[in-house]
Amino acid sequence: MDPYDEFQSIDFELIDDVNEYKEIIDECREWKDEHDSNDEYNIDPSQFDDEEEYLDALRKLWKRKYDYFNEFSSIDPNDYSNEDDYSNAIENKKNWMNKYDKDNVYKLDPSDYDCEEEYLDALILHWQETYDSKHQFNGFNFNKFTTIDDYLVELDDRMNWTTQCDPEGMYSKIDASNYDNLIQYKHQINLRKAWKSKYDPNNEHTNINPCDYNDVEEYHEALMDD
Repeated sequence: MDPYDEFQSIDFELIDDVNEYKEIIDECREWKDEHDSNDEYNIDPSQFDDEEEYLDALRKLWKRKYDYFNEFSSIDPNDYSNEDDYSNAIENKKNWMNKYDKDNVYKLDPSDYDCEEEYLDALILHWQETYDSKHQFNGFNFNKFTTIDDYLVELDDRMNWTTQCDPEGMYSKIDASNYDNLIQYKHQINLRKAWKSKYDPNNEHTNINPCDYNDVEEYHEALMDD
């Protein structure tokens, strides 16, 4: 019944007859076939009082195998009854990390998030805090960025635009990331400059910023009411 001595922990002193021994062997084989059919973990199921204890021992080894550095701590092996489901859950989150933060620079655990979009949104916030801490450029369609490099290319472009068109930062309320190209952004800057030059050339209304208005009529009316 156990020619290869797989189930060494069976205590014969507690067994009255061969049928009882056979039942124990069959049960242990059933557990092993269900949870470790390839005998990868070399754990004797007969040393455990029940299947759940045996499974708990295996889960610790799954964790060591698939999440040795505890990068995916929110994926609890205790929530899984078989290795494949657990490893697939880890692999899914690992794919997110490889896609958006391959080197795990921002130390975000993707398993803390229910969906890929939430994980990406959290990463974007970290990108902004690192490279645009004043949140000067909030108008990006962040959904189009899949890597930090993609974001930095666009951010560097906008920074160059502002340096070129508004070196003194007088029109910083106009978010360059709202525009697809330099011509569009420069047009908006030039409009505000023209409004200011026409209606407030001596800068008497310092509390009224032309960038706060969508058209010249609104801006002019605000100046008249000041």
